[in-house]
Amino acid sequence: MNQTLLQLNSSLYAGAGQSTRLADEFVARWREHNPGATVIVRDLAVDPVPQLRLSAPVREAIAA
Repeated sequence: MNQTLLQLNSSLYAGAGQSTRLADEFVARWREHNPGATVIVRDLAVDPVPQLRLSAPVREAIAA
């Protein structure tokens, strides 16, 4: 079974942040136990998720 792990980093300190270093350590150990697995890394501080906006019809449907 092919496994995929999604690592979401959100530290303002990038690679120097405590949470990023902890996540990187976890991923390294996880890869040891899952050698054929895929790891997708998304850094939300570097590439933030764009703000979502509701279209007029959706707003009207929610308000109803």
